[in-house]
Amino acid sequence: LNLREYCVQLNKVKPKLAIDNYVFRLVANGEYEKLKKWVDDGYFNINITNQFRKTSRDLATERNHWDIVKLIDNIEEKQR
Repeated sequence: LNLREYCVQLNKVKPKLAIDNYVFRLVANGEYEKLKKWVDDGYFNINITNQFRKTSRDLATERNHWDIVKLIDNIEEKQR
């Protein structure tokens, strides 16, 4: 399990939100290399939904971060 999954299991809402906000900020800023490193290290919760019901994939698409969109699509394909 990764840190976010532990937070979910232990019902730690604030740390989970902090992790989600950080990931969302990485996506918003187009930080592909950092996200790719996280995925390579086993973190797969990149396509999260924020409080406004917008997913990371939606944000990456809006900001034309196509490499991040492709990364999210690859993660979801592997999880199926």
